[in-house]
Amino acid sequence: MRLEIAQQVQVRPFVEVTFQDQTRVTPVVDGPNPSWNAQLTLNFTSPNNDYSPTGLQTVPDEIHFNLFDELRVDVLEDDRERLTTRHERIERRWLGSFSIPFSTVYSNTRVDGTFQLSVPLVLLGYSRDTYSSQRHLRQTSFELSLPSHNQTFLRLFITIEPPLPPLPPLREQFESNEDPKLLRNARLWQESLLEKFKRRQIQATAVDINGKTVFLTRYILPQKPPDEVMLGSQPGSLAAMELTAHFVAMIPSLADAAAFMGTCDIWATTDQFLQMQAGDEEEHAVLLCNYFLHMGKKAWVVLGSGIPEGSTAYVLTEQPEDGSLGDYWLWNATTGEHFHQYSSYCPLQSVGSVFNADNIWANVQRREEPALVTFNFNSTSNWKPFFTAKYPNPGLSSVQRETMQYKPPDGQFAETLQDKFVVRWFWSLPSILMRSFLRVEMVVMKKIEESRRWVTRWNRHCCNELRKILPQLEAKPHSFPVQEHNRQLADILASHNVTGFPLHMPFTDVDAVVEAVYNTHIHNVSDPRAEFALAAYAHPYPNDIYSLWVYVVALSRRR
Repeated sequence: MRLEIAQQVQVRPFVEVTFQDQTRVTPVVDGPNPSWNAQLTLNFTSPNNDYSPTGLQTVPDEIHFNLFDELRVDVLEDDRERLTTRHERIERRWLGSFSIPFSTVYSNTRVDGTFQLSVPLVLLGYSRDTYSSQRHLRQTSFELSLPSHNQTFLRLFITIEPPLPPLPPLREQFESNEDPKLLRNARLWQESLLEKFKRRQIQATAVDINGKTVFLTRYILPQKPPDEVMLGSQPGSLAAMELTAHFVAMIPSLADAAAFMGTCDIWATTDQFLQMQAGDEEEHAVLLCNYFLHMGKKAWVVLGSGIPEGSTAYVLTEQPEDGSLGDYWLWNATTGEHFHQYSSYCPLQSVGSVFNADNIWANVQRREEPALVTFNFNSTSNWKPFFTAKYPNPGLSSVQRETMQYKPPDGQFAETLQDKFVVRWFWSLPSILMRSFLRVEMVVMKKIEESRRWVTRWNRHCCNELRKILPQLEAKPHSFPVQEHNRQLADILASHNVTGFPLHMPFTDVDAVVEAVYNTHIHNVSDPRAEFALAAYAHPYPNDIYSLWVYVVALSRRR
């Protein structure tokens, strides 16, 4: 991605890395394709000074990477002094971010790869030059629309020095209701494959929430998604699939080590997942796969390795066009994104095994990258099935509920959030949620005010316009109406220099929202005359799942 300002002066990007209240930054580099070649060191302290493998795996901290553009603003007011005087103000503009859990670095001993940054749908103050084959950005007074194929990536290498005690192999035998012969064959099948493909994610069983071993195929069953998720879309269409993936992605992610304080990977059923309102990659992938199967799609769960999470689970769908076969898509169920099998931007780096309700297939091909893998499961030279003609599937029943029961979304919540001073719905929501949602805008505003040296002025007109835009972003989270967005902010963009963006996240708690806004450093706009605007919108889904948008803007009136 190439970045330029309006006067053809290229942006000056740098990366800020934060971990355990420590911050390090790379040098500022000129140009659209920066190469920092910088080594940053951050110290690690284990909570309670517990450096045992079990304690290290449960460390909840994350390494945060934020990409900024350093901007020099001319603040000289008297043009007569311009030939002899230079007066500039240095500001930073947030462009995107991503995070890597410490547990990922620890469990993999090192992380090496190209990471996709999470970039907002709109970057006020920047626009994309669509006439350039390089698709670069220019800094202007208008916004940047970022289609899904225009991502920003960061190449990096992370390691821990000196090495920490490694995780011991899990050898404990768990109780199970499965047939002993099935478990024995599963163990032999897995061990024989891992001898040859040591780094591939190949498994036939999982441990359920009760600590019992369950065969993987039991987790797959067509299940109907909530009716509210696909309103206005054609059943079975790509739009319906994207809306369904968006709903699943709005269920907060939580690593098993943090949820269950153990060293094994726990697989919850879809019903348990929705009740807990949190889960890791496997829970998200199984739920999305089951929804797609109910929609009549061919779908499988893929186990492999991805960036940045390490061991992961994706959903594979066959998307035939004009009756043809073999066009496969990979869905990241924790983000809602989907990628063509041959996309160079897909974060899934390795395919280890694939399963559905009928069978499990281990990838025995020479290559494991999705673009180089043949997804023809009938080819025994490429895939080794667990069930065969000599050892057929005995007809294992599913652990999932065939009929899903959903708690309906609370439509009154949206009204409450849009006007935080309206409390007539106070008793219609759980008290904790009510206090949290009413406080989103108020708490974020207070944090911005406390973080600035000057009096913070709020542009109420801009706040109101942002509140109107946010529901449109939720309706089309991957392809929002750009022209309507331009029209609604036209008078503001014409009279002010504007920088800002909408942040999108599953709602967990107010502190997470405040941290997300604070990490963008938008409050550090050093113009004492700057104004700010902020709006929050949460869309309610069944089972108390909320898609939260926070739009924050800094404005300075044009001279």
